[in-house]
Amino acid sequence: MRATAARFGWVALCLVPLSLGVGRFWYLYIAPGEGIPYQYRSVALSATDGLAALTCVGWLAWRWRSGPQPGVPRGTGFVLAALALLALAAAASLNAAVDRSIALGVTAQLAILVLFFLAASDLLARFPRRHVLTVASVAVVSQALLAAWQAVAQSTTPAGRLFNGWATELTAHDQGASVVMLPVAGRWLRSYGTFPHPNILGGFLALSLALIAINDDPRLSRLRAVALVAGLVALLLTFSRAAWLAVLLGAATGLFATPGAKVTLLRIRGRLAVALALALFMLVVLVRVGSQGSLVERNSMDTRRFYDSVAWKVVARGIPVGAGNLVLAQQHLLGAASAGSEPAHDVFLIALAELGPLGPAAWLSILGSLLAVAWLRRADRSARAGPLVAAAVLAPLLLFDHYLWTQSPGRVLLVLTLALLMSLRAAQGSDKQPGAAGRQVETSAAACCRPPGSLNTFAGS
Repeated sequence: MRATAARFGWVALCLVPLSLGVGRFWYLYIAPGEGIPYQYRSVALSATDGLAALTCVGWLAWRWRSGPQPGVPRGTGFVLAALALLALAAAASLNAAVDRSIALGVTAQLAILVLFFLAASDLLARFPRRHVLTVASVAVVSQALLAAWQAVAQSTTPAGRLFNGWATELTAHDQGASVVMLPVAGRWLRSYGTFPHPNILGGFLALSLALIAINDDPRLSRLRAVALVAGLVALLLTFSRAAWLAVLLGAATGLFATPGAKVTLLRIRGRLAVALALALFMLVVLVRVGSQGSLVERNSMDTRRFYDSVAWKVVARGIPVGAGNLVLAQQHLLGAASAGSEPAHDVFLIALAELGPLGPAAWLSILGSLLAVAWLRRADRSARAGPLVAAAVLAPLLLFDHYLWTQSPGRVLLVLTLALLMSLRAAQGSDKQPGAAGRQVETSAAACCRPPGSLNTFAGS
């Protein structure tokens, strides 16, 4: 029975990457707000939330009265404590929050995600990681194919209606952040995949590519090569500068941290395709940077500066534990005409406004905990790569966008990324990990079918 519960939790965990692209929500509560999109003023459940909860249920059923078990991988406690601090900061803001129902919903999800991180870390140490990485690779390739179709058709059809419930699809003729100006093509629709915004697709691809690239399981080499090439091309089509920066920093950090500085991409059969994808990547980056003077780009930058200034006005009200949901607080404290309908594009600034000084301190502690884990694992260069890459990829996404905090699936994506990159060991082509007594764990099909309680797969304490 316990073995079945563990496998149930593992299957739910493996399906999370696929569910992230489904933008359908079940709304439990919607706060009043003038012109504010529902996702910024609601408590809602998604398929991703359900799978995260099922992962926790399966893990708890397996762990219930199971007796002493091997500890989690070394350093996991640091990240767990940092996530718990973030949940504590959210709980502390409840009394001062403009809308307590939304603040309570965020706090409850963060508490569940602390448990989800522990459950995912535990399950990842007992089941072959290639399962969840295979699903992540399939998700990346699927999103890439749809992104390519959207680039050709210059329309979000059919993803907007099908996956997000939109009334109409977007095209290159629409206004706003969905369009960029290219030197020859003119107005160009950024690719959405199945996500509600190109930046969210870009963030998903950046984090997924980090997970896939740092893994070196030979059994996934072909799928991995396809996912890397497809993911890089799709990332270009999002025109997300934060995601581009995240990938560049993650790649540089991975090369630095990988043992022997041996580039894994040079060993795959598709190295020519990867080289072409990288060349195209740099070309599109230069084109996007070169178009900064266009009206569309100036409007985008002006909008970001406006919402940053609005957030600082909320911070200036001096609420010690924050004002709760930033978009609602903006309209409540400053008036709808002066506040707009979106949050700032900076998670640290949003956290300062919503949770007080404890908010950005918690986010910094998450990044700091990753560096601390890398330091603890400094003797094993393969084990330190995951935490370092996680910090490098997450930092620009947190500094220059907001969906990893303001979107419920984004928070799940963040925690899943932390768990996976903490568990991955770069440049090791097997699922073997040293046990507490130096033993090697079996990862054959027979071993996978044993009750999870019988598997000795943990590395360190």
